[in-house]
Amino acid sequence: MIQSVENSETAYAANRAGQLLNISEQLEDMFKEVPLVNIRSENLAVNVPMISLQDIDAYVIKSKDWIQRQKAIIKEWEAFFVYFSGECSKK
Repeated sequence: MIQSVENSETAYAANRAGQLLNISEQLEDMFKEVPLVNIRSENLAVNVPMISLQDIDAYVIKSKDWIQRQKAIIKEWEAFFVYFSGECSKK
């Protein structure tokens, strides 16, 4: 009697494991049928502009001109503050 109960429990467990395995196989088959991600490769041409020596020279000249203008602005502000501090000290 005990032997038959043990056999039936073992048979039930094996049957249950087979069902779970069958369900996991069904899920796997279902995911194989439905593509979740569609990945494809493709060549892509990227145009990169060439920087010529003339472009570099123009940028350098523009940058130097900007620096000179900023120096002139700083001198104007310094003169303003010197004048302003002199006016304030007279009062």
